[in-house]
Amino acid sequence: MPSKHLVAGSSPAGRAQTLCAAERACDLHGGPSVHSAKPVGLLDALSPFRPRIGGSKQCGEYVLGNLQVVVDAASSEMDPKCVGGRGVTDLLDSLGAGQSPHVHPSTVGPAGVAGELAPDGPFENARQAHNAVMRTVGVEEEFLLVDEAQRKVRPLAGRLFASLDAPGTDQVASAEFKDEQAEIASAPWENMSGLRDDLVVRRRRAADAAEQVGARLAAVGTCPTPVTPTGSSDPRYQRITAEYGLLARTHLTCGTHVHVSIDSREEGIEVLNRIRPWLSVLTALSANSPFWNDEDSGYASYRTIMCSRWPTAGPVEMFADPADYDRRVRTLIATEVIADAGMVYFDARLSSRFPTVEVRVADACSDVDNSVLAAALSRALVETAARDARDGVPPISTDVTMLRGAAWRAARSGLSGDLIDVRAGRAVAAWSLVDALFDHVDRSLVEHGDAGRTERLLNGLRATGTGADRQRAIHARRGRTQDVLDDVVERTGKG
Repeated sequence: MPSKHLVAGSSPAGRAQTLCAAERACDLHGGPSVHSAKPVGLLDALSPFRPRIGGSKQCGEYVLGNLQVVVDAASSEMDPKCVGGRGVTDLLDSLGAGQSPHVHPSTVGPAGVAGELAPDGPFENARQAHNAVMRTVGVEEEFLLVDEAQRKVRPLAGRLFASLDAPGTDQVASAEFKDEQAEIASAPWENMSGLRDDLVVRRRRAADAAEQVGARLAAVGTCPTPVTPTGSSDPRYQRITAEYGLLARTHLTCGTHVHVSIDSREEGIEVLNRIRPWLSVLTALSANSPFWNDEDSGYASYRTIMCSRWPTAGPVEMFADPADYDRRVRTLIATEVIADAGMVYFDARLSSRFPTVEVRVADACSDVDNSVLAAALSRALVETAARDARDGVPPISTDVTMLRGAAWRAARSGLSGDLIDVRAGRAVAAWSLVDALFDHVDRSLVEHGDAGRTERLLNGLRATGTGADRQRAIHARRGRTQDVLDDVVERTGKG
């Protein structure tokens, strides 16, 4: 295997094409003279970063931001046979066949960290970026349960969870609001490769358990075929159904909820106040619910519209501090607007169970990579917001009326029309606002090792369209929502 070196892009355009693990971790820029400089060997480039795991005599495992890179210590070559961690595929993909990218020596200082960076480098100190604790991210995915024989969404949760209650059985899924649903939850991860692998494994385990009771999983925001939602036997869900009447009885939606770790509830409030302008973009990117109950809803994310009927759902105003947040939640409970803190359905909220901010705007994603994209962008938004708060950058003061309008427009159009840029108070082409989001969080994506993956996934969406676009294309062939559900089931099964 030929020796590989690390890369430093000399311009934003070049970086977009040759982005690799070192850039994602440190964004080491050598400037215009990089290509004439003497390349630095891989081990030399890695030397600033302590080995994380010692492998065999020939192998060492290094951490580049969020990537674990395995190196053959004898030849300075990357050895995929020694891979014990995740993220190496990202590095290999970014290096590309036949390339010999390298790091300009001037970017590695005598202390083994980045020294003087080129003017376009977004980090002032790569060591600070490296030594920073990575924010973990976890994902909850909700699914519809489809009767395998009848190919219909049916209330099979009772049968599924009865089988999972058997002694010695792993609890691979949990119950949800309706008996037509099940949910999985990943572990918290620092890297997106690990998160993706985890979600794929958990999907397969849940699918295997569902198969034992004659069911399959469908990751989709709303049910495209005829369905009559069935209330869960859970006492809490029964109380909610009794209190909220028809709203609750007809509700059946599935979402992708992303949990991003925070250092404190104070930081969480600062984050909530700053990510509000961007959440509608995540809705548009994940849109996967154009059909409901055998009809085209006219929306890309009808799930968003259905959820907006609940009293606490959607965008909210800014909070002064955690005490202000808690006071408002207590008031909602005391006045019996909601039953408990679990019914705080804000677009993003402080989790009542974990030290996280929970971003709740994404539809259930049939393709696991779209869930990973939502996770990567959510974490980058949280990190960017937390940094802005530390740096004294004030949040954008946008009223809830405009935010609700932006959420509605994202649900209506997805990526097929305009979105609302609430910063400017005007409609813009959807992809221009997606690009603005990417620019807004680029530094955080690089720090966490997510920039290359995120860019690839966004380019994939740009080429193929959202889940909603695919559903409508499937439906256009024969005019049958059954075809849509069948396709969703197949894609969910593939991960």
